[in-house]
Amino acid sequence: MSNIHPRRPRITAIPAGHPYVKAVTGPFADLRPDPIVDPDDPGRWWPHPHLEPGGGAGAARGADIVHVHFGFEHRNADQLADFADEVHAGGAKLVVTVHDIDCPHVLDQEKYRRALRVLVRRADAVITLTESAADECEAQFGVRPRVIPHPPIVDADAARALMERAPRRLDVSLSYKNVRPNVVDDPRLPRAITAALADVPGARLRIHVFPEVLDPANERHRPALARGLRELDDDPALSATVVLDASGPKSDADLHRGLAECVAAVLPYAFGTHSGWLEMCRDLGLRVIVPGVGHYADQADRPGAVIPADMTDPDAVAAAVREAVLVARRDGPLPRAEDPTRTTDAVARAHRDLYLEVLGW
Repeated sequence: MSNIHPRRPRITAIPAGHPYVKAVTGPFADLRPDPIVDPDDPGRWWPHPHLEPGGGAGAARGADIVHVHFGFEHRNADQLADFADEVHAGGAKLVVTVHDIDCPHVLDQEKYRRALRVLVRRADAVITLTESAADECEAQFGVRPRVIPHPPIVDADAARALMERAPRRLDVSLSYKNVRPNVVDDPRLPRAITAALADVPGARLRIHVFPEVLDPANERHRPALARGLRELDDDPALSATVVLDASGPKSDADLHRGLAECVAAVLPYAFGTHSGWLEMCRDLGLRVIVPGVGHYADQADRPGAVIPADMTDPDAVAAAVREAVLVARRDGPLPRAEDPTRTTDAVARAHRDLYLEVLGW
């Protein structure tokens, strides 16, 4: 097969506007923008119009490949079968990246997996991010995806500069954000971590939660978690060891700068598959305590970088956090291992090569 072709592949990605999708498409394909969902919020891509009934035809129109990444969890298996048929009827190839075998945004995983199975089996090519996820896809769906790793979220030079400038403390990041369905909202977890760090001089737990989670009038309010976090924040004995940040979403610059000041992060998930947050933390040299489920542990770039723990056992998580902090105090940050297959350019080229294979170019 020759890589020489008179034009670049035209890609309809679902979604196109996500930073991951832009990174993996790179300069080697023409990425069509997402349709406008809300004129008052032009950056919003969900719910994606191409996934609505009849939307597959629009996705295929003018495209060589329709590449589905995520955002389809609200559709059922029959609807996605129709979508795949519409894409093929429109003359486009269908590529699917399995980011989530278990979707963090829904509780009904059986419905989600039935829908994912339809997409995977009707796709012309399938990608996933880790070898262990590829194993599970093959076992569950009878299809072996190609493994292409997650690209950097924080550019290597920018990450290096942030790590050099940051007043590196013995801080641990625990981010709840808006408490999506897969997040463990047991208030005993932050309490156990705080207790485990109590005798480590300089260690602090930095908790980030969106304000709506603490607001009794908001539908995202989590009463037990909100009460537990406020008790930690109000305890004068913990004023030097707990920092509660109840602000909204942060800019990338603020987020990266704050994480660069930490030595470890906790991903408080009950279920899921892969994590871009994990990748971002590793870009910035943090040790990451992850759930012992899914394929988070297989995202590790080097020994000691990603530490599995049972997120439903607060004491087990707290012990893992304490050990990570003590190792960081002794050894300092743990920079990401250099991997030539994981650079932004390498990941984009791997996607280009797959696109060309699918198209027979």
